Amino acid sequence: MSNGNEANAAENSSPMTLEESLDECMEALDLFLNNHFSESLDKLRPRVNESMYHALIYATVLEMQAMMTFQPEDISNAGNTMKSAQEVCQRFRRKSAVLSNKSVGESLTEVQLHAEACYAECQLQRAALTFLQDENMVSFIKGGLKVRNSYLIYKELHTFTKSHSCNKGPSHVHLEGGISFGIGAFNLTLSLFPPRILKVLEFAGFSGDKEYGLSLLHNGATGMNLRSMLCALLVLCYYTFLTVILGTGEGDVTEAEKLLKPFRLRYPRGAIFLFFAGRTEEIKGTLMRSDDRRLQLHAEACYAECQLQRAALTFLQDENMVSFIKGGLKVRNSYLIYKELHTFTKSHSCNKGPSHVHLEGGISFGIGAFNLTLSLFPPRILKVLEFAGFSGDKEYGLSLLHNGATGMNLRSMLCALLVLCYYTFLTVILGTGEGDVTEAEKLLKPFRLRYPRGAIFLFFAGRTEEIKGNIDEAIALFEDGCKAQQAWKQFHHMCYWELMWCYSYKRDWKMAYFYADLLSKESRWSKAMYVYMKAAYLSMLPMDESRPFGDNEVDLFRQVPTLKQKIAGKSPPTEKFAIRKARRYKARCIIRLPVPVLEMMYMWNGFSMISKRPELTDGMMQTLVEAERCLLESPEKEYLVDDRCVIYLLKGLCLKNQGLLQAAEECFNKVFTSEKKIKFDHYLVPNSLVELSLLYIAQGRRDEAIKLLHKAKYV
Repeated sequence: MSNGNEANAAENSSPMTLEESLDECMEALDLFLNNHFSESLDKLRPRVNESMYHALIYATVLEMQAMMTFQPEDISNAGNTMKSAQEVCQRFRRKSAVLSNKSVGESLTEVQLHAEACYAECQLQRAALTFLQDENMVSFIKGGLKVRNSYLIYKELHTFTKSHSCNKGPSHVHLEGGISFGIGAFNLTLSLFPPRILKVLEFAGFSGDKEYGLSLLHNGATGMNLRSMLCALLVLCYYTFLTVILGTGEGDVTEAEKLLKPFRLRYPRGAIFLFFAGRTEEIKGTLMRSDDRRLQLHAEACYAECQLQRAALTFLQDENMVSFIKGGLKVRNSYLIYKELHTFTKSHSCNKGPSHVHLEGGISFGIGAFNLTLSLFPPRILKVLEFAGFSGDKEYGLSLLHNGATGMNLRSMLCALLVLCYYTFLTVILGTGEGDVTEAEKLLKPFRLRYPRGAIFLFFAGRTEEIKGNIDEAIALFEDGCKAQQAWKQFHHMCYWELMWCYSYKRDWKMAYFYADLLSKESRWSKAMYVYMKAAYLSMLPMDESRPFGDNEVDLFRQVPTLKQKIAGKSPPTEKFAIRKARRYKARCIIRLPVPVLEMMYMWNGFSMISKRPELTDGMMQTLVEAERCLLESPEKEYLVDDRCVIYLLKGLCLKNQGLLQAAEECFNKVFTSEKKIKFDHYLVPNSLVELSLLYIAQGRRDEAIKLLHKAKYV
């Protein structure tokens, strides 16, 4: 992670307080947003092994890079760094790796004893990385062996401490508590597995005796040892969460309160025990009580964010069902932590310290991100998720993210990016194509003032101008974004994609081709899409016009199916569409696509971009009229009806932009009435009905629009 000099410098420096750590992280974040990416990482790197915030922000930056490069080595590096971030939160574990080498009567330090319980989790983390990096059965078995190794070490410790040769020194109670935690945790956890799976695990050497596990954990929790808190924590989780969620919802409040009592007396302001005291009151139906133990609360927020980002990497890197389930469990665990933190910080007894704004920003990001993201799911899936305890309230999510973005905190950038993505991409691509430019510009303004050459904010400023139809202004901003920094080429790729579409709207096919060509050579996100667009732009040029770089559209179209890839286990819908459209170029007798660029532009809601600029719409209409003329002059072929309907649909959109609503309606109806004649492009009929319904809504014909939408759903 760092060179020797940096590591020594970090080790020789005094530990940072939470406030000092946050101040330095904010300085590093300023460097990052001013395009000094390397300096930002250099500032964070020396303390990633001692400060959870340095580790978290460092891992977040690397993960952002991994998400954009989509390089396996970057994803692997991000996974390793995120694992290290979790390890920092849990501090140092016992150094000795082999129990047989331990001296008789050797005592363990407080830090080591606290870290001992982390050993099993360290093994599990390595197992998880094995599953992430490779999906084959051999790797799955290797991961399982790491888990078993963790259990065997606990078991060996247990046997060792019960032997006559074990010299029970003054620190033995702490060692005994650690062993009780390990053996008890395995037994209690495995007892929750289905009987058939448990039998297989017992055959492999594990034990899943619930009562024995609970008794060990109770012994560990009630003894005065350094592991009593962890033992109590696990038992309290079982009594106040697992028995509630997996059982009848009652929990075992009496046992939980008995266990909590001595800890509450000894640690009256201990955040963990105040939390579980609040949880027991919640189960009993009373309000949660809590005080402020700031360091623990920040650790919870960091841990939840680590879990969430590791889950994202899991979905990206591995497509099998086991990894999907594991990623889902990480997501749910993260959400529950955020939910409890949110409730806690809103209580009257929460003391807001000097770093509270950062904690509040982290919680706003977590809860807001969950609500906004889940609100985009189909209603049926959302109902299932809400039944499982999640929330998908879009307005609530946006309000929390707005609060997080407008505050001066460590998560304000992440909150702002998520909201900007929603306003300028999701609402455009998944909605009617309008976006919410006003809100995006309000949110961007303070960031543009603070980071005038920040590539991220230049990019989003360009995107807002593009949505408004100011294509030339958008091009200038995207080009500025490319010039602003050279360290991360992935920012350039984002700008290239938008520049490609901006030149498409202007019908500058050669410039659009230039950016598609750059993307096909430099970006890994969707090579099939980039090559398809290259071929599409060439096909828009006159037959007698020379092609750039000697490329041939037919050869390029034929390459498209060979470049298919999967993201999170699925091929992107636009990539599937491009592959289907390119298939007709495989035939010996090629039938050319009439307007492939305009058709793909429709898939990305591009016609809404040009609706504010009449001259751009007029240009597109000219292209469509010329394509229609060519079709009328061509002989009857199997794709003829499909191609005519494509042109009718796109002409209808242009006519709608021009305010010629009756003519637009006629075009959409022509597609619908051709339903039985369409052989290949069956998407045209439901899409034409949707466009017609939107036209009716604009005219105030709501009832007719609803009928059409119902019809589109079942076509």
